[in-house]
Amino acid sequence: ALCGKLDAGTAYNAVAETAVLEGTTRMFSPESRAHLRETINAAAAHISALYGGTAEVEWDDFATPLTNDAGVGGGGEGGALANDALGIPTTANRALSLSGDDFAEYLLQTKGAYAYLGTANPKKPHTCISNHRGDFDIDEETLPLGAALYAAYALSVLDPQFAK
Repeated sequence: ALCGKLDAGTAYNAVAETAVLEGTTRMFSPESRAHLRETINAAAAHISALYGGTAEVEWDDFATPLTNDAGVGGGGEGGALANDALGIPTTANRALSLSGDDFAEYLLQTKGAYAYLGTANPKKPHTCISNHRGDFDIDEETLPLGAALYAAYALSVLDPQFAK
């Protein structure tokens, strides 16, 4: 995903001397991030050269792409633990998300998986809307399930017999 803002010029009827394009890129992998950077750097250089100008691209990294370990997530040991030990239904085939989260930094150090806890409840309409809206409300009845999942996974890592 690519989004951002463009700031160029001060008059509607004059060509701007400079322009600043700011944005955010979110990727599914470090490889796709590197490819996009190369593409944007090359495009900026070529387009600006066409018009006798120059371009400078600055990159700041704020979050690592979050990539779950397949052996831990919904189709792995974490999903099995949720289903078998806790009776929490899981899915291994959730659509990819471009959410950004610091949890990705942990996954650079150890295996793990980012778990999404479904909190939408049709009987509570404000739980079914985007959590980025001001009128979003979480169904707090689901929170004990999330806490139980994290506690059970921690116990299974500390004592593998726990999961059996």
